[in-house]
Amino acid sequence: MKTRQIFRFTNLMVFVVIFFVTAFLILASQMNHNLDKGMDRYMNETLKQGLTVVQGQIDNRYSFLESVAVCLGNRDSFQMQKTRQLLDKQTKLQSCKSFFVITKDGKAHLDNGQVKDVHDNICFQMALKGKRAASEWQPSLVDGEVCMWFAVPIESQNGIVGVLCGEYTKQQMNQLLTTPIFEGKDMIQIMNCRGMVIANQGSPYQFSSYYNFLSQTRLKSGMTIDRFKQEIKEGNNGVLSFEYKRQVSYVGYASIGINDWYLLVSAPASGAHPQSPHIGAWWTMWIAGITLTCIILIIKKQRKNRKVLEQEKQELKILAGCIPGGIFRYTLKENAKINYISEGLLELFGCSEREFFEWSDPRLTNVVYKPDQEKVKEFVKNLGDGEYGDQIEYRIIDRSGRVTWVYDSRKGVSDKGQKDGFYALIMDITPQKRAKEEVEISEERFRLIIEKTDNIVYEWDIKKDSVVFSSPWKRKLGHPLIEEHFLEDMGSRNIVHKDDVEKQTSLFNQIKIGEISYGEAIIRLYNKLTKEFVWMKTCSMSIRDSQGIPIQVVGIAIDIDEQIIETLELKKQAEHDSLTGLYNRGTVETLIANAIAKGGSKKFHAFILIDIDDFKEINDSMGHMVGDQVLKEVSKKIKYAFRSDDIMGRLGGDEFVLFIKNIPSKEFLSKKMERICKEVESPLFIVGKNMRVTFSMGIALYNQDGDTYNELYRKADCALYSVKRNSKNNFNYYSSEMDEQGFLLD
Repeated sequence: MKTRQIFRFTNLMVFVVIFFVTAFLILASQMNHNLDKGMDRYMNETLKQGLTVVQGQIDNRYSFLESVAVCLGNRDSFQMQKTRQLLDKQTKLQSCKSFFVITKDGKAHLDNGQVKDVHDNICFQMALKGKRAASEWQPSLVDGEVCMWFAVPIESQNGIVGVLCGEYTKQQMNQLLTTPIFEGKDMIQIMNCRGMVIANQGSPYQFSSYYNFLSQTRLKSGMTIDRFKQEIKEGNNGVLSFEYKRQVSYVGYASIGINDWYLLVSAPASGAHPQSPHIGAWWTMWIAGITLTCIILIIKKQRKNRKVLEQEKQELKILAGCIPGGIFRYTLKENAKINYISEGLLELFGCSEREFFEWSDPRLTNVVYKPDQEKVKEFVKNLGDGEYGDQIEYRIIDRSGRVTWVYDSRKGVSDKGQKDGFYALIMDITPQKRAKEEVEISEERFRLIIEKTDNIVYEWDIKKDSVVFSSPWKRKLGHPLIEEHFLEDMGSRNIVHKDDVEKQTSLFNQIKIGEISYGEAIIRLYNKLTKEFVWMKTCSMSIRDSQGIPIQVVGIAIDIDEQIIETLELKKQAEHDSLTGLYNRGTVETLIANAIAKGGSKKFHAFILIDIDDFKEINDSMGHMVGDQVLKEVSKKIKYAFRSDDIMGRLGGDEFVLFIKNIPSKEFLSKKMERICKEVESPLFIVGKNMRVTFSMGIALYNQDGDTYNELYRKADCALYSVKRNSKNNFNYYSSEMDEQGFLLD
C-alpha cells in the first residue's frame, strides 16, 4: 500500500516537471521573438533621449561662449588686460581649460599675456565667417596638452571683430556625457566619421578608434565594418549589435549635427532591456529547481512514516541549536533549581553541564554581572507574582570573567493550575549593543560636524510632513528648527520664493511617490534676518523601508547666492544695451522670434520701429553727451508708455523697436499710438534746457503683414520711412501700396 502511494506521487511529480518545462520553453520562445522585435525601437528611443542631452550640453557651451562674446562685442575696443581678467574669471567658473580671444588678423591673446599666430587654423577661419565651430584634437596654446577648441564669432555694430575660443581637455570633453541611460551599464562615446573618439564615458575598454574596436568584435544581423562606415559617411542613424568577449551588446548611433560628430550609445543586452535574460541559464535553473522540489517532497513523504516521538525530539534539538544562545527550564517547587539547560547556553557560559552546576548557585546570582543583579532580582520577583512572558536585558559573566549582554525572555508553565516554573530563552545581544553604541557615537560625531558647518542639513518625515533642520537654518536664516506641515503649506509660507515653490514641491513629490531617489533644485529661501531672499542649492535623497517605500528624505542646502548673482549680472550685461538699459539688438531679435513662435496664428501682435526725429542735428549742434542723455530720457518714456511684458529694445543709434503682444484690435492700437505721440511732445529738461523731441513710428502687424522677424522688420521700416518722408512726429501702418511706391527695400 505504501509503495503504491509513493509510485503515484512520483508519477505526479514527473507530470509536473514536464508541464513546467514545456510551458517555460513556449514562454522563452515568445520572449526571444518579442525581444528581437522591440530592441531596435527601444534603442532608438533611448538614443533620442541621449542625443537630446548631449546636444543640450554642447549648446550650453556654445551659448555661454556667445554670451561672453556679446559682452566683448559691446565694448568700444578690446582692452586685452581687462579682457584677460574677464576670461580668467570665467575659466574658474566654467569647466574649461582656458578662454582666449583671437583678433581678425589671427593673433590669439592668451590669459598669460602671450600672443600666438593661428591665422591658418580651420576652426578660427570657420568662426570668423560667423559660424559656431569646433576643432579636431590639437595641442593647447597654453601648455601643449591635447585639447579641443570651441569657437564663436565676436560681433559688434561694425560686424565680426574677432573670435572667442575655449579650450577643453579630454576629461572636460568627457563631461558632455554625464547622464546615465541604462542605470550605470551604458557606454557613451562621441566619434567623427573617421572613427576617432572625441569623448568617452563609462567604457571599460580604452581605444582611440571605434572602427578598430569593432574589428575585434563579431557583428550581427549582416552588419559589416565597411557597411557601418558607409552608414556614417551618408549621415544615417541606426542600431547595430555585436558580440565581444561572449557578451552581446547593442549600439545606437546618430549624427549630433556639429562637424561630422556621431553619438554612440552602447549597452549589454541585459542592461539595455529588462527582459533579456539568458534563456539557457534560466531553463537550467527551472529544471534544477523543479527536480529538487520533487525530490524534497518525496523525501518529506517518506519521513512521515517515522515515529512521532522521534520527530518531535529531533525538531526540539534543531530548534535549541538554532537559537543564538540557549534555553533553560527553572522549577519553582520546593528546592528552586534549573532542571534543563541547552548546549547553546552552556557554550555561552564557556563550560560543560557538570562545570556549570558546580560553579553557579541555584538562583543564578553569581552568573549575573554585579551592577545588574538588583534589576534581575526584581524581574524574577515579579515573575513569582504571576507576571509571565516578560523580557529583560542584562549582562552575564562566564567562567573566564568575560561580560556578555543577553536578552532574557521568560514564559511561565503550570501543573494542574499551580505555578510550576518557567522556560527562559537567553540570546547573546552583545553585537547589537556594540552596534547601537557605535551608531550613537557616530550620530554625536555627525551632530558636532553639522554644528560647525554653514550648510543646512534637513530631515523630512514624509508621513508626518515635518522637517527638522540643523542649527544654521536658524542662525543664518532666522527660521525655527522644526517646521510642521512643510510640504502641505509650502505655498502659503514665506520660506520658499513664490516662483520656486512649484519646483521644490515637484521635487519632493517625485521623491515621495518613489519616482526618483535623488534630486537637486536651485531655489530662493527667505532670510528673516536680512528680509531678503538668498539663492540656495538643495540636494535631497530618499530613505526607504524594507518594502522599498520612501519614508524619509535627508538633504543639504548650500548657499550659492554670490555665484548666482554674479552669473545673473553677467547675463544682464550681455543682453542689455549699456546706455539705455533696454534689450540690445541680438537679445531683442531672439525674444521677438520666440514670441512669434509661441504666439500662434490667431494672435494679434504689433511690431513697431521708433526713430527720433532730427536726432543727428541734436548730436551735431549740442554734442554726443547731450545726444546720449536724450536717448536715455526717450528710453524712459518708452518704458513708461508700454506694458512691462512688451518687448522693448534699442537696435542702435536712435532706432528703437517695440513688440506689443495680444492687442485687442487695430483701433485700440491706433488710439494708444495717438496718445503716445501727444505725450512725447512734452519737452525734456536736459543740461538746464527744455528740449522738444518727437518720434516717428512705423508699424507692421503679425501675422497680417508677416510672420517672421525679418519680414516684420522690413515692413515696419517701410512704414517708418513713409512717416519720415512726410510729416514726422507721427505713426503709420504698413500697406501693400508702399511696395508700389518703392518704400520696401530688400
